[in-house]
Amino acid sequence: MATDGAFVITMSVQTLYLLLHDLISLPPLNDLVGLRARTSRRARLLVTAGNTLPSAAVLLFAIPYMHQPKPVGVLTLFGLYFALLFSLVFQAWYRPYFFGATAEEKRAWQEEYGHTHVLLPARGDNPRPNTMHLILHVLFLANGVLAALASLGI
Repeated sequence: MATDGAFVITMSVQTLYLLLHDLISLPPLNDLVGLRARTSRRARLLVTAGNTLPSAAVLLFAIPYMHQPKPVGVLTLFGLYFALLFSLVFQAWYRPYFFGATAEEKRAWQEEYGHTHVLLPARGDNPRPNTMHLILHVLFLANGVLAALASLGI
């Protein structure tokens, strides 16, 4: 249960990150001009809500059960959230990076992220996860591990 506090803190950071990363301009980590050119304000707000609300729900269920056993429903929520999250991150970022992308995916990536900083080496002309999202993905992984540890009472 020692990990509960760390989990709540890092889930708070994750939730705030998800809420703000497409709203606050931080060049070269993000390119809001490219994002705004490609997607409508309504679509951006729906994506932000769709990303942030599930993270906030996990956080809101984690807080009341800090330092105590979690009910099966809370454990199930944690497991489902991180399983779905990792699957979606893989589909959106790492499948195109490792296995290639369609011409449309490459064009869309270039429009949204082509002017952002990247750390990963090029793999042909495959889209690469940008640095801002790599940071987010590391945070997701850390939270997944902390959720598992907290669920085990460690």
